[in-house]
Amino acid sequence: MKKEEFFKIAKNDEYQIKTFKKGEFIYTSGWDRKVGYILSGEVLASKHLSERIILYPVGFKSGEFMGINLYFFDSNNDNFFDCLAKYDDTKVAFLEKKLFERLLERADFLKMLIYDNEKIILNSIGLTMFLAYGPLGYFAYILDITATGDKVFYERYLDYCDYLNVNKTRLYEITNELIEKRIITKERKYLKIIDRERLREYFEGNKI
Repeated sequence: MKKEEFFKIAKNDEYQIKTFKKGEFIYTSGWDRKVGYILSGEVLASKHLSERIILYPVGFKSGEFMGINLYFFDSNNDNFFDCLAKYDDTKVAFLEKKLFERLLERADFLKMLIYDNEKIILNSIGLTMFLAYGPLGYFAYILDITATGDKVFYERYLDYCDYLNVNKTRLYEITNELIEKRIITKERKYLKIIDRERLREYFEGNKI
């Protein structure tokens, strides 16, 4: 079953498509959350505080479901994390409960959800790293799990700004700290891990 096929078995009153602008909330604390399927755009996990919005480097992309036991919990007060649109014209189809329950009876749909849940588990681990050890610890974690041998290849180095929710200046500060401590080196199209054991100390509880 392809993800879009659930529209073919759905009645018109069993789902609703909404369009969101960049920065507009899709889920927020206290809202009645329905299962959503992202038709276009991306959605970021966030936290709306009184004076600012904190964006976390995890979320959902076009072609993915959100809201299927996928909410991120705030370990401090058990409130749900908010979710907001990363880009203008982000479209989400919200499924009524009766449609979702009917889909759950299909083995092919369940198989698809299991695949998506694997991604959410990895995202949740990343969010835990980010909250516990900050962008430096999360960066060290990303390098460790994405390395091929001792090399971490990339297309655009500044893409790490989006993953870490930092600006360009902060990204270079983080990178230079690891370089100065001779934990990594930065080459043209990859980062090379020199001391993996010390790199892991940044996210295993023993900060250097």
